[in-house]
Amino acid sequence: MICENQKCKKVNVVNGFLTIMLLWLCSCTQQQKVAEVVDLPQIQERKNLVVATNYNSVDYFIYKGEPMGFQYDMLSELGNHLGVKVEILVGNSYMDNLQSLAEGRCDMIASGLLMDGDSLIVVNSNPLYTAGQVLIQRKPAQWKKMTVEQMEQNLIRDPEKLNGKMVYVSGWSSLSTGSDFVDDRHIRFVKLTGIEPEGLIELVADGELDYAVCNRSIARLIAERYPNIDTQTSLGELPVGWMLRPESSELRSELNQWLGKFKKTAKYAVLYKKYHNSKTLQINVGNKLFANRTGVISEYDHFFKKYSKEIGWDWRLLASLVCQESRFKPDVRSRVGAYGLMQLMPSTLKHFGVDTTASPERQIAAGVKYIKYLDKLIAPRVIDKDERIKFILASYNIGPGHILDAQRLAEKYGKDASVWDNNVDSCLLSKADPKFYTDPEVRHGQCKGKETYAFVAQIMERYEHYKNIDRIQ
Repeated sequence: MICENQKCKKVNVVNGFLTIMLLWLCSCTQQQKVAEVVDLPQIQERKNLVVATNYNSVDYFIYKGEPMGFQYDMLSELGNHLGVKVEILVGNSYMDNLQSLAEGRCDMIASGLLMDGDSLIVVNSNPLYTAGQVLIQRKPAQWKKMTVEQMEQNLIRDPEKLNGKMVYVSGWSSLSTGSDFVDDRHIRFVKLTGIEPEGLIELVADGELDYAVCNRSIARLIAERYPNIDTQTSLGELPVGWMLRPESSELRSELNQWLGKFKKTAKYAVLYKKYHNSKTLQINVGNKLFANRTGVISEYDHFFKKYSKEIGWDWRLLASLVCQESRFKPDVRSRVGAYGLMQLMPSTLKHFGVDTTASPERQIAAGVKYIKYLDKLIAPRVIDKDERIKFILASYNIGPGHILDAQRLAEKYGKDASVWDNNVDSCLLSKADPKFYTDPEVRHGQCKGKETYAFVAQIMERYEHYKNIDRIQ
């Protein structure tokens, strides 16, 4: 399809493509071997719910190093209810997420609008809420000199006046036509893959596009940065919910029962207000530490990138460790005396040639030297590099002696001493029990391993969120 004024160079998906892709996905899945049915019992057995979503400034984002968002927080509540860990999968578009669901790479989709009608691929949960959709358009060139009445005459307020015009939709939206808004086939709705709703607003503001459709909550946050943009034309409301495979009937039933109760709670009201009506979020969305927009986790990212090479770590893993230890505060001191970004004890700081007057860079350099020391200590007993990271993190938190004790207990009681999850971690937890901390294999006495267990899990989980930042860079 050839578009006017070369504006469609970025267009990959056009009006009606969603329907075509749904039919194609159906035909593909029919030709392939039928995948194993995964429903609530299987999810709870594996203790893991995989959810496809996308980055935006309302539903899922990273701010000041921590994952946040309405969908993220709702999914966290759901995970607690189901007793499972929620794993976030970020696709490149709504169609990418839909294909992941159809092929079994995820269990549900937690982004986009509910689809009208039945589909052979997905069923919908009950709505989480209804989302207002607004038209994104530029104000007239001389809008600052115009009266309100003059400006209104130059803006579209009646959706029917979009007749014959091209309106753009984010590639993460499930919308395929404008029939939800205007019953007129002369409006051309065009999807842009790889473009988030925030990106659409910027393209309209820059004059590359004339009109776009966006969720009102996102428009409210982003449009403030673009004073030449108008977002006041309402195009109606559509329900937002979660999408599942038809065979996930038990999961769908449980979701709907839980949603029915949770939506009546004060916690739900607080979450909704926080992300959809919050002035605080509106102010902070322009901060450079809004990672889904800038790719920046902290002001020390350049140091993490520099020094992580010395230990062969992904810099985002090192960032996750520092976030866990100090929330990126270089002068924080713990109740036991640990200091700085890396929360090293005074004796450790001194050993690596720094003290409490050290700059953030020198603090990070000292912490990396300590990690290198721990790596050398643990490497002979844990050959696998990726697995060894968890042992290093645990040793960083509680000291290598307790981790070596846990490894010896693992060997004695038939567990794998070179694997952390469900092996050495459980033996570390057992060191709070006199039966185990008095065992001859234990040389460093009693310890409460719960904090260390959580320390490792939280760093690795946050690291998975940090890896999703690649999707927007």
